[in-house]
Amino acid sequence: MSLLDKAETTLTVYPSVETVDDWGNVVRVPGDVPIEVGGSLQPSSSEEFPALGQVALTAYRFICRRWPGDPWAAVYDEDGNQLEPIGDPRRYRQSRAVSHDTVYLKTRG
Repeated sequence: MSLLDKAETTLTVYPSVETVDDWGNVVRVPGDVPIEVGGSLQPSSSEEFPALGQVALTAYRFICRRWPGDPWAAVYDEDGNQLEPIGDPRRYRQSRAVSHDTVYLKTRG
């Protein structure tokens, strides 16, 4: 069994869909159908902003076989906390044994 297949963390992802807003613009919003994705969630960085009311910003790296989301997806961890994707996922497609996606997520607490 590969380390990529050993899911330490399960995230719930609501992939984005295109819709039309009230002004007639086509926009991307989180959809209604959740997808559970198993992988490894690793803290990447943490910053505190005491001048702004002690807001803590933490970034995470999530490594999984296939990431179904994009920057507009809604992501929730196992505790129900919402995470926000930072940019597009990085997709590595070498051999089947090492093929994986890496996405960076952030949360504020």
